[in-house]
Amino acid sequence: MQEVIYEERLKLGLVLKLVLIFTLGMLICLTAWSFYISEVVSAWILLIVLVFTAILLFVVIPRRYQIFDDRLKVVCGLLRINIPFEDIKVIETRPPSNIYGSLESLRFGTGTGEKSIMIKRKHGMNILIQPMDTEKFMEVLNNMMKNKRG
Repeated sequence: MQEVIYEERLKLGLVLKLVLIFTLGMLICLTAWSFYISEVVSAWILLIVLVFTAILLFVVIPRRYQIFDDRLKVVCGLLRINIPFEDIKVIETRPPSNIYGSLESLRFGTGTGEKSIMIKRKHGMNILIQPMDTEKFMEVLNNMMKNKRG
C-alpha cells in the first residue's frame, strides 16, 4: 500500500448543503404526507426514491483528495478515481464559480467558495476539483509531478 503524500478532507459549501437539505427534506415531507393521506403505493415509491437518492449522494460527493507519489486520487463515498501523473496534460487554477458552470469536465467540488483546479487529461474526461487550500494543493501536486517526470 502506497503512502499518501498530501491529503485534504473536504467540507461542504453552503450551496451544496442547501441543495442536499432541500432535496432530502422534500422527499421526507412528501413520503410522510403520502403515508398520512393513505396513498400507500405512492408513499412506498417515494421512500424508495428517498433511500436511492441518499445512497447516490453518499457515493458521488467528494470526501478527500489525495496525492501519492505517482497519482492523484479523488475519494468519494464508494467511488475512487485515480489519475496517474502520466495521464495529466495540464493543471490550471479556475475561479470558484467554475465549479458550477463548467461543462468541459467532471466536477468533484463541494462549493466551498475556494478556487477550482482543472486537471486536463491526455485520455478520458477532464476533472475539476476544489481543495480547501488551492495554493498548497497546487504546490504539492506540481512538485510531485516534477519529481515523477524529471
